[in-house]
Parts: sequence; C-alpha cells; structure tokens
Amino acid sequence: MIDQRTLEAIESSDTDDLLRIVDGHCAAGSWDSLLELRDRCSEAVARGKQVWGVEEHIRYRLALEAPPAVAGPIVSEGRSRFGLGPLPEVAASTKTWSQMEPFLEDGPAKETFAAERVIRGDAVAISIPDVSSNLESWEPIYSVATYKRDRVEAPSPPLPELQATDLPPTFAPLDDHHSTTALADLVEAWTDQSNGRCQTAAVEGGHLAAIR
Repeated sequence: MIDQRTLEAIESSDTDDLLRIVDGHCAAGSWDSLLELRDRCSEAVARGKQVWGVEEHIRYRLALEAPPAVAGPIVSEGRSRFGLGPLPEVAASTKTWSQMEPFLEDGPAKETFAAERVIRGDAVAISIPDVSSNLESWEPIYSVATYKRDRVEAPSPPLPELQATDLPPTFAPLDDHHSTTALADLVEAWTDQSNGRCQTAAVEGGHLAAIR
C-alpha cells in the first residue's frame, strides 16, 4: 500500500527520497509494494514528473533482489535503458537457471539469461544457437560481474603473456554482414547505454590478418 510520504515524493519528483523508499521495500522484501511504486512512477512520468530514473532503478532492483516469480516477468519485459547492466545478466548474478526458467518468457531475454548462467557454471536445459548448455572442458573460468544495489564490480580478466610477432603486410576485407553484425550484437547493450561505439570488420585469413 502506497503511503502519503511516497505519494508526496512522487508529486514533488523527490528522487532522493524515492530511492530511500525503494531501499526500504527491498530490505523488507515488500515486492508487491515495490511493483505498485513502479506503476505509480510510470503513471507520474506520463504526467510529466521527472521520476523515470526511479522507475528504471526499481526494475534493476527487482531483477537483482526479488524472488524468481517477481524477477522473471521483469526480465522478460526487455532491456532497461538506464540500468547498471542488462537485466538478464543482473538476474543471472543472483539466481540460478532452475529457479528462473519457469518464470521467463521464451525469447532473447531468456536465452541471454541462460547463456549468462552457463558462464557461471550452471547447466541449462535450453537450445541456444552457438551456445553450449554447459561449460566445455576446454573453457576457462570466466570473470563475471557482481551487481550490487548501487554499483557493479567487474574485475578485469588476467592478461596473457605478450610476445612480439610479425603481421602480414596487407589484408583483404570481406563483405560478411552477418558475421560483423553478430560480433557487434555482443556489446550492443553497452553501446546503447553509453557514449561508446563499436566498429567491426571481417577479413580473409587468420587472426594475424584480422589484427592487421
């Protein structure tokens, strides 16, 4: 049930107080109240109130902290433009495949969640093109992001030993739209949510030609 303090915070676009209210609902596990607050913020945004950031933050917190029955439909809604990370990855950092699978709609979000669980060592019962249902014996232990309520901890993977090598003098570019698009899609969530950019290319030959 939304109280008077919350209503006043919404009407005055007091995002600081609204974020404190969100923290309180999360700490208490009051997920129904948090869902209602999200709906109230969405309605207020339609009336010109500047609380869209709170609405987005609530989606992030639900994906991160809410039980699977609540988090699954939130993740299935699609991308969150201003979250601290893609919601399938956020949810995969705290919930397993067996917990979430019954509550995820078929589609890209479900497949992304499954892939994120695979790299965390989970086995998933779903067919995803070009993604194994479990880690292969030759794969390393991947560095994965840890999501918190107000930040992301993303350790860099250890750098390999480097050595000098000779590159070929020239390279031959390929017109391979499918491959370059697939490569760019891997980082689309980050390029869409930042001022960064991604440029891809395909060439004939091996990795040295690609580096060239």
